[in-house]
Amino acid sequence: MAHAAWSQEFILMALLVERPDHGYGLFRRLQDDPGWGRIWTIQRSELYFLLRKLTARGWARPLLEEKAGGPTRSKVGPTPLGRRRLMEWIRTPVSSPRDLRTAFVAKLYLAMQRGPRFARTLLDRQRQVLRLRLRKEEAAHRVDPVTAVLGVRSAQTQAVLAYLDELETTWLQRVGQRKPARVSTAR
Repeated sequence: MAHAAWSQEFILMALLVERPDHGYGLFRRLQDDPGWGRIWTIQRSELYFLLRKLTARGWARPLLEEKAGGPTRSKVGPTPLGRRRLMEWIRTPVSSPRDLRTAFVAKLYLAMQRGPRFARTLLDRQRQVLRLRLRKEEAAHRVDPVTAVLGVRSAQTQAVLAYLDELETTWLQRVGQRKPARVSTAR
């Protein structure tokens, strides 16, 4: 039985797709990237554990690199399967609000690196998932007074939807990918 992958595994996959590297090189890249430093912290031992896990899944593979005058060192690179899984993961919105602070933030960061169109697609898909969730929550509130007490979930979902709208307005417009404005044909 396959186990669900962790967001951290996909973060490492993204770095490997960008450029195969040694474990320590990946660790340094994570430390040096201002975005990843805010999204995720990792110990080197955890990074090596995750690399072994990615290799066992067939998502990454060791690449031998000869070092002049020294021992052979091994870099790790992505497999075609690993590349596919990464892209599927980035494109798929999260279903649980608790994953918005972790998995979705990582997905959004990766989507933004791939360009405004890619990021907008993820934002649109995530909003669809959240709107459906919000409709279900609000319908439950009308029927069950006990569930209405849990209205904080609806409020959180509404807040995230507002944030996603604001993000699209500010970030995507800043990079020059505005949604097409309606053009008036009247003169």
